Amino acid sequence: MARRTPTPHPTAPHTPAPHPPAEARGPALNPERLSVADVAALLSRAGQKEFTEQDIVAILARGAPTNEDGSVHLVRFAAWLAKAREAGRRGG
Repeated sequence: MARRTPTPHPTAPHTPAPHPPAEARGPALNPERLSVADVAALLSRAGQKEFTEQDIVAILARGAPTNEDGSVHLVRFAAWLAKAREAGRRGG
């Protein structure tokens, strides 16, 4: 009996493309100290909505936290957004 060579399953996972070298990606961002422009770019890439710098400035004006130097800590900012969104859903 002849052995068949297995063929890959059509839904088998593929090997992801390698990441570009660090120098091709540009400077690393510090998620604890982001500029308004960086926050807008990151949120735009990560979500379904396009954020502008003006959008981020307006969110900060409504009380979103900033660091002492005016930069934004991404995790604290995201947590504030989640709380504000939930409060808006509850009407408060």
